[in-house]
Formats: sequence, structure tokens, C-alpha cells
Amino acid sequence: MPFPRPPALTALLTVLVLPWAGTGCRDHQEKARGQLQSGAFSFTVGDFLKAAGEGRTELVVQFLDAGMNADVARADGATALLSAAAQGRGETVMLLLIRGAAHTTAGPEGVTPLMAAVRSGDERSVSALLQAGADPAQRNAVGETPLLLASSLGHAVLVGILAPLSKEPLDEALRLACTKGHTAAMDVLLNAGAQLDLPGGEKQRTPLMLAAMGGQLPAVKLLCHRQALLAAHDSDQLTAADLAQKAGHQATANFLQEWTVRHPDGMGGGTSDEMLAAAGLPVLNSPVFPILPAASAGPDASTAAAPGNRPPTAGPQIVPRAATAAASFNPAGSGTAATPPQEPEPEEMRSLGTARFPRLRCDSMDDVPGLMRMTTYQLRPWPFVLWDVNTDHESADVELTLEGNRKANVRIGSTIPGTDCVVEKMRRRRVFDGTKAKKLANVSELTFRSGSTGEVFTAAAGRRVLSSDSSALIRITGSKAVWTAGAGDGFRLGTLLLQLTAIDAEGLTVENRLTRETVRVPLTP
Repeated sequence: MPFPRPPALTALLTVLVLPWAGTGCRDHQEKARGQLQSGAFSFTVGDFLKAAGEGRTELVVQFLDAGMNADVARADGATALLSAAAQGRGETVMLLLIRGAAHTTAGPEGVTPLMAAVRSGDERSVSALLQAGADPAQRNAVGETPLLLASSLGHAVLVGILAPLSKEPLDEALRLACTKGHTAAMDVLLNAGAQLDLPGGEKQRTPLMLAAMGGQLPAVKLLCHRQALLAAHDSDQLTAADLAQKAGHQATANFLQEWTVRHPDGMGGGTSDEMLAAAGLPVLNSPVFPILPAASAGPDASTAAAPGNRPPTAGPQIVPRAATAAASFNPAGSGTAATPPQEPEPEEMRSLGTARFPRLRCDSMDDVPGLMRMTTYQLRPWPFVLWDVNTDHESADVELTLEGNRKANVRIGSTIPGTDCVVEKMRRRRVFDGTKAKKLANVSELTFRSGSTGEVFTAAAGRRVLSSDSSALIRITGSKAVWTAGAGDGFRLGTLLLQLTAIDAEGLTVENRLTRETVRVPLTP
């Protein structure tokens, strides 16, 4: 236990030390001000903010050492932190935060330093502000959050940082990105859980409609590849193709009309290699779809020609293989089925993705578990787990799960041991975990591409990543085929447009693409 200091001694030390400390502090400030003047900068608020905006970190240090308040503001409310963030000066932003600058101070029009950093597109500034505790949900004077701002400007990397932190649905951000045609930001938002076909706004328009109205053809192609609902209409009963035509975007309207002919069930999936190439998207190693005459396309050909639908064009038509297989069975009581091109053999394996079973009586999600069941599942994670990204942001340590969790170091452009996957990018990140202890959580990420399929995956620190080989075997009432399915597969069951959203050891999660209702289909071997 330390010996208590007598009050008289404390007073004496105060008298002797404080004047000396004050003198030393004043000398230090005077020296710093002299250095500023020698560099043609005066000790004023305007010059302080100018140095911060230009990213002249050494000068900012001199201003602070000379006694400038880190939060001093101009008449319009702008601060040094706002100036540095607005110009994407990451190093200066970090310095000001270390020296105590307030990240909560909003400037003109309610713009916070985080919003200013998002506008600049600077990842370092955004990451530093978030780690310091900046609120990603705070809105400016016109109601924008940092995520909405990043989506509107097309800063895909920043969207990837902000989307997981959002406490609100991502659908508004997706609509903004679609309106502006920012395909990279759209892809990030869809991967993060934004709803593909959710209508919004006064006219209840889907993301596809908004992209079509703006003539954003690359965005339209991306949404079609993602299986956006082509037949959806807004409150004026107009489809995406109608809206593109009305707005004078003929190339977009032509693309949507052609795509609708190729997918008469109203779902945009099951694309051919030709259409993927036209969309500017990578062509994966998938089977080539057969080209069949329109007359032999099965029962759905008559559906496509029904009133209110665009009739199929004469001549050859590309039809997904799984879609033609769906016409090969006829449940009892469903009437006479059209003659399929070839009757599938029992136990033949077919892909569920884009398959259609229009003759089944299925009008509600309660009917789904009785019409389909999962008999087998196989989960296949990649054989490594990200441990951490190193401080150089160019190398990372991974654990090889098939080699006794042996650690290996990988760099950007290198192949991950035991796989054909090539590392494309990585990001070292630490964020506060939200607890009272305010510990930093490791949320580093590594993005890699499969050499065999071209698919891109993102590994989070400490979490296993499922490969696209994870699959299940499905039985459908009335079908003699065994259907292989993977997460993300879209198909039609009766009148419902469905999508498999998850596969696990307990069963399947099936989602209604229009209402977003979900139902579980248990594993029943």
C-alpha cells in the first residue's frame, strides 16, 4: 500500500511543478507556431481546415501541437475531420481521431464525417471512423444513411463494409443502386440479403423495373441472371419491359422481351451460355441447353401463348433442360399431359434449378412439404478457414482443415493449398464488438475465385465457407426423376414461384419469391 502524501507536500509540488509544466507547454506551442509560419501557414481555423483537406498530416500535427482545438469549426459548421474525410485523406482522418476529434459532429446539411468519407469513396477513412464508433445508421438532412449514399454513388467496397452493419432492410439501398445502374454494388447487396423482387415506392416497382426505366442495361442483365421476376407489374399494370419501352430505352426493352420469350414461366433463371455472355457475366461449366422446336416445348408452351402473355416466336427456342423434364410426368387427376420429347428413365438425375411443375396442385406454402421431400444432403465446405489478414493487407494466414488445421500463408494472386481457388483480394478489419467491454472483433475477409467454375466466394475470419457443391436430392410428387438441388435454385411448384434458400442437416428452407414466406421441408431418407 503506497504511503499517503501529506496535503502540504501536494500543495508544494503544485506550486513548483505547474508553472514549469505551463512554461514547457507554452514553449512547445510557440515552436509549433513558428514552424507553421515558416511553411506559409498562419495559425487560423481556415488554414487548419485547409491542411486537413489537403491531407498534409504533418502540418495538422503542428496545428494541434500549437494549441489548435481538433474540433474547431468554421462558421458553416465544417471541421478538420469533415474536411479530411470529404477528400478521402485516410491518414489525416486517423490522426485526428487519435488526437480526440469528435466523429459525431455534423456539418452543413447534417453531413457527418462518416457520410463525408463515404462520398469520397475512401475505404481507410470509412473503416477508421467505424472503428472509432461512428454511427452507420445516422441520417443527413435529406434522410440518407451512409449505406444509401454508398449505394447511390456505386462505391461497392463501402457497400460491402456498411451492409452488414445496417439495422434496416437493404432493399432501399438496392433500389437506389439499380436506378443508377451500379452493378457491383447491386451484386454486393443481393449477396448480403437484399430482396430481389420486393416492390417499393408509390408505384410499387421492383428493382428490375427501376433499372429498366433508367435504361440501365447491364443492371437489367444482372437482375435477369439472378432470376428476377419478369412477369411482375407495377400499380399501373406495367412490366419492366413495358416501362423500358415507355421511357424510350429500346435496347433494354428488346433485351427484356427476348429474355421473356426464353423464360415464359416469368422467372429469369436457367440462362444459356449465349445469354450469360450477352449479359457480360462469366459463363460457368454448365450443361448446354437443348434447342427444341416451339411446338415440342411441353405444356408450358401453351401457357406462354395464353392471353396476357407474350406468344413464343416461331422457330427454334432455347428451353432449359430442367424445364422440359418437368413436363415428363402427369400426376393422377391432372388431365392428359403433352407428349414429352423423351420419357426420363426412373431414378434419372435432373437439376431442380428453373424446373417447372405447373400441373401440381400447389396454391399455398402449406402444400409444399407434402409435395416435395429431401432424401439426402451433402454439405461441402472449402477445406480451409481464414485465420487473419496480415497488416500489409496483401497476405493472410489460413488453417487447412484437411491437414490437421495446419497454418499456411497465402498472398493475393496465389492458390490456396488443397484447392484450385485463387486469392483475389483481402481486407484486414477490426470493429468494436458492441459489448460494454468494447473489445475489437476480427472481421477480416478474404475473397477468392474457384478456378473450375469461376464463382467468387468470401471467407470471414473463423468461419467455414460452403462450396457450390453443397447439394441435396429431392423427390417431387408425380415425378419419376430424382432432382438435385443447391441453395439459390429457383423453380415453380403449381402456381408458386419458389426458391431454395438454405440446405442443412435438418432439411430445406423454401421461400415464396413473391410473398417471402418460408417453409421447412424436413430430411426424410
